[in-house]
Amino acid sequence: MSCQGFIAGMTGMGAGLVIVPILLLLGIHTRVASATSGFMYFFISFSAIVTTIIEGYISWDMLLLYIGLAFIGGLLVSKLVYFLVNKYQVHSVIVFIVFGLAFLNLLSIIAYITIKVNKKNGWELLIKFNKYC
Repeated sequence: MSCQGFIAGMTGMGAGLVIVPILLLLGIHTRVASATSGFMYFFISFSAIVTTIIEGYISWDMLLLYIGLAFIGGLLVSKLVYFLVNKYQVHSVIVFIVFGLAFLNLLSIIAYITIKVNKKNGWELLIKFNKYC
């Protein structure tokens, strides 16, 4: 796990757990707050993908597969959420989805650290900085 990946994951959590509540407290509509958070996720993910490609952790074929899956999944989920929000007029579901994604991000970081610690190198692998940090 590179230093940038860890920082990007933590920043992504911050986008959902800090930015959205602050925007809601400022009186911003839930759709605008979640869209702002999603816009931030795009740039955070983009920087992580660029780092992954530069370090050679993923092939171009696998990258194109993931981009296609993300596009299809994002399109389907966004259409479903848009339909549910308009049908039931429950705009708060968008906020819960953003918090849910941030929580899943936190769980994935904990799982990744737990798996890496149980490997041969232990904690030394996690605190080793590569040339990009």
